[in-house]
Amino acid sequence: MDKMKQRTTFMILEDLAERSHRAFMSYVPEEARKHLLLSRKEVLLGIDVILQRAIDRCDEQVIAAGRNKNRQSGRSIDITD
Repeated sequence: MDKMKQRTTFMILEDLAERSHRAFMSYVPEEARKHLLLSRKEVLLGIDVILQRAIDRCDEQVIAAGRNKNRQSGRSIDITD
């Protein structure tokens, strides 16, 4: 499938998902909608924590790799953010 067809298919599916979500939510009581939105936020915050930890581990690996390289070459490199 070429890029244009992929993009069109994605847009159609995205629109269908949005319409389905709106239709479903129209039957959900207001109080339940608030709880669903808050739980969605909590899921996103949880994902944020997971991603930040993964980024931190990558940073630690880059720093460790730099230290190992420095030990082998005998010179130091200043690593700053």
